[in-house]
Amino acid sequence: MSYIGNSPATSTEVADNAVTLAKMAGGTDGNLITYDASGDPAYVTTGTSGQVLTSGGAGVAPTFQAAAGGADTSLSNLSATGEQMVCKAWVNFNGTGTVAINDSHNVSSITDNGTGNYNVNFTTAMGNGDYAVATNAESHNRSAGAKTTSTTTSLVECWRDSDSAHYDLAGIHAIYFGD
Repeated sequence: MSYIGNSPATSTEVADNAVTLAKMAGGTDGNLITYDASGDPAYVTTGTSGQVLTSGGAGVAPTFQAAAGGADTSLSNLSATGEQMVCKAWVNFNGTGTVAINDSHNVSSITDNGTGNYNVNFTTAMGNGDYAVATNAESHNRSAGAKTTSTTTSLVECWRDSDSAHYDLAGIHAIYFGD
């Protein structure tokens, strides 16, 4: 009588946990083992560099495919709690001469309302006007911008120095957190 593992076996029976990695059949580096619709072992063909493993659902073996558009950088996959922890808008703009956005997220335009006074206009509105703002500018002896009027679609920033006079500044930066 022959034994495989600790129990008697027939030609079609193998004891539980009796097969080690050393006893498995050889395969191709990178292939994965899965199970087909009948529950029988099968392998997933090795993908190429940069591909991701994609499920076809129950009864369909997974396959390696090109990633769809790269990493998901949208906020659509965040929970409501997670959305409150990310910056809803930011802007870096030049407030001297012809006002111009250097770079931004969720800011459609800047309106120059006069010396040191700008509207930052959002592409997608905030949930309410009670959002938080942090500002900074590349200048000396100037105070931070003041949030004077905010709506869900824009915010007015005013820049002053210690004598309360308004000044146009280059390199103004602002980040906005809110609903």
